[in-house]
Formats: sequence, structure tokens, C-alpha cells
Amino acid sequence: MSISTRKPNIKLLVSAEWFNLLIFALKQNIRTVNNETVKQEAAALVDKLLKYSRPYTDDDTQSEMVDMRFFPDEASDMIWQLIVTFGLFYKSADEDYYSQLKVNHIPNSPTRKEFNNG
Repeated sequence: MSISTRKPNIKLLVSAEWFNLLIFALKQNIRTVNNETVKQEAAALVDKLLKYSRPYTDDDTQSEMVDMRFFPDEASDMIWQLIVTFGLFYKSADEDYYSQLKVNHIPNSPTRKEFNNG
């Protein structure tokens, strides 16, 4: 009986410096955010990234790089974590982009439910 393995289908390649910054941001969320779910998701991402990311040297530039892979739910969690990190440093935006969205959105664009199912 063979074991079926799913491969994460979202790939992100970053420099070692950006990888370090990403882990730092997640660890900041673990240390400073009051929401336990956000902390647990950040910790899970740190654990995954430090175990399963692949370090390598780019052949063309000789730069140290990291190949990270995410399943869609993990990518969503990562984006959310980065938004939380922004919120720690930037308390408000310089403009009301939500109002701009309400004016500029495409009226017949799919709802969240339609988008996720389609």
C-alpha cells in the first residue's frame, strides 16, 4: 500500500534575509499579540517554515535563498499574520481605502463563498 503525499502548491522563493525577517515577524506576533489563535497560527508557521523550507544557493547570483511551500490555508494564515504585524507598527492607513473600494469594486464580482467554491 503506497502512502499518498500531498505537495503544497504555493511556492515562494525569498532571500535568506527576507526569510529571517519573515520568521522575526511571526515571532513578534507570538510575543506581542493578545489573541491566542493568532499566536498559535504564528507558532505553527514558524515550526513549519524552519522544518520544511529548503535552503539553497542560487546558481546565477550565488545568493543564499529559501524555497518555501504552502497549502492555500497556510498561505492565507501567512497573509493574515503579516497584516497583524503591520497592525503592530502602523495604527492607521493614510487614506480610507475601504471607501475607495466601495466606489471602485466590480458589482458582479464573486462573493467570498462563490470565490472559495469556484
